Amino acid sequence: MNKRLYYIDNLRGLLIILVVLGHCIQNLDLDFDHNIVFRYIYSFHMPLFMFISGFVSYKKEYKFISIKRRFIQLVIPFIAWAMLGLTIQGEYNWTWLTQPDTGLWFLWVLFWIGVIHIVLSKLSVILKIEENLIFGISCILFLGILFINKLSFGYHLVAWYLPFYLMGSILKRFENQLFPIINKNYFVLGMLFVILAFYWMRNESPTFININSQALIFGYKFIVGFIGCLFFISLGQFFDDKILYLSELGSGMTLGIYAVHQFVIRLLVHFKIQMDWSDNFWIGVLIAFIFVFGISFLIYRLIGYSRYISKILLGK
Repeated sequence: MNKRLYYIDNLRGLLIILVVLGHCIQNLDLDFDHNIVFRYIYSFHMPLFMFISGFVSYKKEYKFISIKRRFIQLVIPFIAWAMLGLTIQGEYNWTWLTQPDTGLWFLWVLFWIGVIHIVLSKLSVILKIEENLIFGISCILFLGILFINKLSFGYHLVAWYLPFYLMGSILKRFENQLFPIINKNYFVLGMLFVILAFYWMRNESPTFININSQALIFGYKFIVGFIGCLFFISLGQFFDDKILYLSELGSGMTLGIYAVHQFVIRLLVHFKIQMDWSDNFWIGVLIAFIFVFGISFLIYRLIGYSRYISKILLGK
């Protein structure tokens, strides 16, 4: 039986906390794109989520039957939360599907990335081509999609996060060879991340460059995200043991908390429940975080008491 990797649980627990914190900052700061804490969080947290997802999903052999399981875990909750939100708002449209980034895009994107991963692995066997070569070629092709405007159904998100997922899978496959190299250089990786992420921008070129080009934006963001993934997964191994509450969050609650907290925040925005914390911004962020996370955790627990509702909303 495989030993449970507690450092992975700890990292996922930390990441879901950062996701909620980042969304609280985003909803309280009108100029959140220039908020330094927001920029540091967003520079690596979703790439690392995808990286870890690829890492834990690695198998020596993949079966198409697993797509059905992932559909239940990811797509059904994605649709269910969208329908619930539309019902509360009294507005029925297809925006949640054509533009999944307006909702629980992570569930939708993670499902399709998992499907692509399985298909690519099967192709490498059928074509008798090294899997890593197939992965590399596919990443280049998918990243090219980012330069195509007006894409629907979240294709641009799939294209952006696929390389991080595949790199996580590769790291797991060659962990005995790669981890010693990464761990030996974790301090250098950490310094690089801290420096590069300081200049990171969500939709613009890094702050020290005046040139505004898509290639530069994507390239810089990719480098920062990749270095962040390597640094944090290396750093996490120093804490490969249960950490109170953090391990529990990361061992099975992350997708559920992610789904519920998004819904809670959307309700707050929809009903215009706002507070003016302009004079005490970070106190406001802390209160909002505690409120959103606490309510989300409570709803998550309540949903878990019903087997059928839990299946539909949490994929469990």
